[in-house]
Amino acid sequence: MSELLFVGNGSAYTFSSPSSKHAHNDDPGPPLELLPSLGLFLTALGLGGMWPCVPTFGAGQFNDTDATEKVQKELYYNWYFFVVNGVFFIASTFLVWVQDNCGWGWGFGIPTLFSATGIAGFLACMKFYRYQKSGGSAITRICQVVVAATRKINVDVPDDTSLLYEMPGKESAIVGSRKLMHTDGLRSGVQSS
Repeated sequence: MSELLFVGNGSAYTFSSPSSKHAHNDDPGPPLELLPSLGLFLTALGLGGMWPCVPTFGAGQFNDTDATEKVQKELYYNWYFFVVNGVFFIASTFLVWVQDNCGWGWGFGIPTLFSATGIAGFLACMKFYRYQKSGGSAITRICQVVVAATRKINVDVPDDTSLLYEMPGKESAIVGSRKLMHTDGLRSGVQSS
């Protein structure tokens, strides 16, 4: 959905780009004055929905218990962020040149074309994706952690980390989830018994 909003943004900017008719401070009229603002709104809405979802959906395509796929997941993140930053570089250099020399229609039309191509590719490959089963509401689980942490704020942390789990064994009490490994990364200021 957010990708569609992003494409809508590009279309709004492409069709609202200044033409030679309105290049000399002529009033384009109220509907055309609002079109760039609509494009900015759709960009914010589309990117806000897309940015947190794309890396996590991509990472969900790999099985953490398989050593080969775990390495592939790390490669995915490396390539994902390399491509994203490369595209940002192209957008801030080449597309600016296109907008200055070829017009705003081309400057917004090119990213719109690539976004539409991305949507088509995403939809064409949907049958090949791995879909993760929902383990319940994330908000409920976050609230449970906050309540439990508040209740246990004065409890001493045992040295034996196996005593920190709610269930024996490696499986979590929440279906479809696994237990997180304990680390000493956040132990500063916490006293153990």
